[in-house]
Amino acid sequence: MDLILFALISAIGFVLVLTRALGLKRLLKWRKALDIILTFGMPMLMVGTFSGMLTSFFTGLWFTLITWLLNTIVNQDIRQLSFYGSQEKDKKTVGSYCSSRS
Repeated sequence: MDLILFALISAIGFVLVLTRALGLKRLLKWRKALDIILTFGMPMLMVGTFSGMLTSFFTGLWFTLITWLLNTIVNQDIRQLSFYGSQEKDKKTVGSYCSSRS
């Protein structure tokens, strides 16, 4: 349980550092590449101990979840929410679109 908590704190730290260095938009643009680098690169650095490897794998998982959550929050369009604008999606056009050249 302690390793999972340490991994969460480490993932939050990575997200904060990368957000400060790259900016939030670039972090979310490059999140898949950063996720792969962090998930597979961190265990290479911690190859000496089992707890270090486990913490680094959990850090990669937490990083994936945090960046996915940030991406859904930042790139969310208010018109696509289910409780807003659902009436406009169901309306049919009453008249047809005709130009004057018909």
